Amino acid sequence: MAEVSESLYHGPTYNLDDVKDRVSKGLFSTTRRVSRFILEHVDLNIRDAISEVFEAVDRSGFRKSVELDCIPGVRADVYHVHVFDEEYYLKFFISDEEIVVVLSCCIDGMNH
Repeated sequence: MAEVSESLYHGPTYNLDDVKDRVSKGLFSTTRRVSRFILEHVDLNIRDAISEVFEAVDRSGFRKSVELDCIPGVRADVYHVHVFDEEYYLKFFISDEEIVVVLSCCIDGMNH
């Protein structure tokens, strides 16, 4: 299982350097909603767009760690990321298979 911080409720659940490393190696998946948003709003393929988002994310963008309603006991980290000349909302977790699962990646405040 992925390295989880000791402070589950006051800081990120996942080590950001570990997450970024996994994404850089292609160890991630996206929901259909995320894929559709990327294809409609970013002039890159999904892999390259997600890679750029995670390259741009930093610790100062951390907003919260939340328990997922759809997977009780699993937490996802939420960040704001400035990328593609916009402020993006990013939400992800690391699965039991050690893959970064991107649940949300969209322009902050935009329906997707």
